[in-house]
Amino acid sequence: MAMIGSINNSTGTNSNNFDSIRSLSLLNQHRTASQREVQRTSANLNINNAIANVAAYSIEESLRIRTRTLGQANENIQNDTALLKTAQGSGSSIVDSIKEIQQLATTATDESLTDDDRLVIQRDINRLVNQISADSQITFNGRKLIDGSSTSGSQAIATVLSNDSLSRATTASTMLTDLQNGNGVNLGINASDRVTASYVKDGNAYTTSFAVGTNTLEDVFVNLNKINGFDNAAFIGGGRGILVEPTAPIEPTAPDNPSKFKPTAPNVERPGEEAPKLFVPSEYVSASEPVAPTAPTAVKPDIANYGTDKEYDAAWENYDNEMAAYDAAKAQYDLKKAAYDAVQAGAEVIQNPTDETDPQHEAKLEAYRKAVSEFSTQLAKDYVQYHEDKKVWNEYDKKYDEYKAYEEKYNQELKPKYLEDMEQYRKDYAQYQVDLADYRLMTADIVQSDSDGLHVTARRPGLEGQISGVSINVADGSGNVKFTANAALNNFKTTTFAEDAKEDNSIFFQIGDTVGQAINFGFNDMRAEAFGLKGANGNIISVSTKEDADAALSTINNALGRATDYLQTIGSSERSLGYIADTLANEISNIQEPDLMIRNMDRARQLTFYAMDQFRMNTQQSMFAIANQHSSAVLGLLR
Repeated sequence: MAMIGSINNSTGTNSNNFDSIRSLSLLNQHRTASQREVQRTSANLNINNAIANVAAYSIEESLRIRTRTLGQANENIQNDTALLKTAQGSGSSIVDSIKEIQQLATTATDESLTDDDRLVIQRDINRLVNQISADSQITFNGRKLIDGSSTSGSQAIATVLSNDSLSRATTASTMLTDLQNGNGVNLGINASDRVTASYVKDGNAYTTSFAVGTNTLEDVFVNLNKINGFDNAAFIGGGRGILVEPTAPIEPTAPDNPSKFKPTAPNVERPGEEAPKLFVPSEYVSASEPVAPTAPTAVKPDIANYGTDKEYDAAWENYDNEMAAYDAAKAQYDLKKAAYDAVQAGAEVIQNPTDETDPQHEAKLEAYRKAVSEFSTQLAKDYVQYHEDKKVWNEYDKKYDEYKAYEEKYNQELKPKYLEDMEQYRKDYAQYQVDLADYRLMTADIVQSDSDGLHVTARRPGLEGQISGVSINVADGSGNVKFTANAALNNFKTTTFAEDAKEDNSIFFQIGDTVGQAINFGFNDMRAEAFGLKGANGNIISVSTKEDADAALSTINNALGRATDYLQTIGSSERSLGYIADTLANEISNIQEPDLMIRNMDRARQLTFYAMDQFRMNTQQSMFAIANQHSSAVLGLLR
């Protein structure tokens, strides 16, 4: 019985141990739940980490990330809107200036004004045009907007280093000893001082040093260019005395067109192949070419030169006799000359037959008489004309054969060769223009100056020719640094950073949280030159005369229309960004509402859960204590 009781007691003890273990486990669970409720209640958050609710945590985090990115996109839009407002403000100023110019030009067209009045108006227009040039240089965060540099598409850009610490009167030819700062104070550089200049490219420093002497500011950069040889010069310009101006190719001479040599057919009929038979009487033939008689020197008598009518009549008779003798001699000469020419042309001489015993005497005599009769008419001249025409046509045939031979040579040889030479010439000339432009660029001054100060430009555009910086230091013969001079000379700062060629140079606006949610905006060129109000040579549109004012008014009206359109484009883009900003704000608000619903705690519900967990935990602690009391009693009996 004792054994049975002992077993029964042992069994009861094991049962009490199991209850204790179960109570301890439940107690731990309720303690963990209670701690979780305390964390939620203290942070007022429903989800502290992924353990609380994996699915809800993932959703809540994705909503928070999107809210942050959309918020940043909204901030970008505010910055972009500020940029557009800056451009719009300057553009509005330009439009106002053009309107005023338009008003002034309209006034200048009135004929009630004198040219002196128009000169006064011209000065106002010059001021306004210069104001437009200034307004077009507006920048936002260092970037120019409407000067034509932010248009869509661009070429490779070279590094530009600028210095605005030196006097505006400084040029490339200013001697180092004459340099002044912006306030007009001499930098104190002496001829005995020494200059050390350097530039950085591709991470390497290139340095040169020389005595000041009579060197100019230009010479500083010329010496920098000489460091690696002029072919690898760092800066544009400075090539005078080094480069040879390219020679223009000689344009090939076009061969004469065959039509130039095509002969014109004679305006006489082509003579037959055989000449007409002509017999020249021997009495007209001379052994040598006859000589033309001398024209008479007699002058018609003037009655005023004679005292009596008898003398006057005698003078007339003498004059008539002299003229008659000349006419007879001239007629005889003409016959002999015709006969001579006919014989020379091949006519046959026929003798006067005198042998009466000749059986053919009568026939020969008849032929001779006929020859005399024919020769005394126009036949001799016709015969000579035939040979002259024959000669002309023979010459024409010769020229025509030459023309055909040249035409064939022209088509087969000369023209193809000329076209080939011309094509090569065009290529050579195009290259010559490139070489000439490069020559002029590279022989210009390295140091350029304008209203913004001094500038030097890298020789090659893009990152390949990028210059990282320029340093110019001056020290005296003892090595003491000239701080004032160095402060001004070392102020060559990069104002244009090198960029490789790209298809678009417009401004990139990121308006969303993905790569595709972006727009590019290219500003129009709003310089006075772009509107035609100012030429590339600096000449400003003129209204100094009535005619000039009339011509200028149309240009100004067109400029006003273009400027207004450009301004409307900027305003339209600004309004579009405003719409996008409103849309983003709504989207952020829509995302935040479910985010808060998931993330924030229902405080009343959570406190109820906390109280229930506390009650359960207290209950389990009591049960655990009772279970432990049973185990302790059993152990006491065993002792």
